[in-house]
Amino acid sequence: MILELSDIDLNTADEDGQTPLFWCAHQGDEGVVNWLLEIVNINTNTADKDGQRQLFWAAHNGHEES
Repeated sequence: MILELSDIDLNTADEDGQTPLFWCAHQGDEGVVNWLLEIVNINTNTADKDGQRQLFWAAHNGHEES
């Protein structure tokens, strides 16, 4: 609810270049990943500081559904 009411940029990355989508894919939080993917302006093609993308982290950690 807070994210929907405020001006938070969900594409903002942390110091490692990881966005909220990275963290949710990394942890296998399928519900939040799906919610983030429904947001029209979410960037699904960002790379972290090591050049890895969200799909890599989801697969690397065995989260097939994410």
